[in-house]
Amino acid sequence: MTSPLLNVDGLSKHFGGIRAVDALSLQVMAGEIFGLIGPNGSGKTTLFNLITGIYRPTGGKVTFKEQDVTGWKPHRMVAAGMARTFQNLRLFGQATVYQNVLLGAHRLAGYTLLDALLHTRRWAKVEREIAAHAEHWLEQYGLTAVRHEVASSLPQGMQRKVEIVRALSAHPTLLCLDEPAAGLNPTETQELMDFILGIRSAGHTVFLIEHDMKLVKGICDRIAVLQFGQKLAEGDFATVSGHPAVIEAYLGRRFKRAKSH
Repeated sequence: MTSPLLNVDGLSKHFGGIRAVDALSLQVMAGEIFGLIGPNGSGKTTLFNLITGIYRPTGGKVTFKEQDVTGWKPHRMVAAGMARTFQNLRLFGQATVYQNVLLGAHRLAGYTLLDALLHTRRWAKVEREIAAHAEHWLEQYGLTAVRHEVASSLPQGMQRKVEIVRALSAHPTLLCLDEPAAGLNPTETQELMDFILGIRSAGHTVFLIEHDMKLVKGICDRIAVLQFGQKLAEGDFATVSGHPAVIEAYLGRRFKRAKSH
């Protein structure tokens, strides 16, 4: 049996008396698009923060690529092959598209601080390689035409794409997207769906949080539903959307609208 790429086992996070994530277990398999849905305040982003190293768990275990990574810091998680985006755009707004993607690519830098300070040959060689790497990502995902544009001047949908490509430039195995469709119009959302499917086709595994049920239905292989930090259901869209507890907890109207499209 194939081992999961990501295994969350009994993970918990308590803030005082609040159990934001409560003994949660789930698995993400290599090559799939796995969706996480649930009402606001159900613990979705807290779970992402635990998995990606922003929070330390109160209990439980996170295994990534068969390695125990519980409590690892974010930079270690990125080095291990996990990258993420956030619900609120966190681009360097006054930097260009190219500069934003270049920053993500610097995860691959193999020189020392002394190399950087002295501008050694090793530093120059690695910087050229990183620049070429960034150019590759810009070309692969259709951003070459806007490479010199200031990031904050772009439409919301394009800014979201730049943020995702910046995460991809760190060459992750697992890409975690926190509400990537937030603030997008229907056209931008459809473009985002095609974009994420292209990312999966390029060999990346995607784990996303999302409220847009049309997007979830359209691209996710499996989904899990959270409420009060606990998993209500898990499976494909058809199975989960018909679950009575999910309909009651997560506004069945959302599922009805998604099913009608």
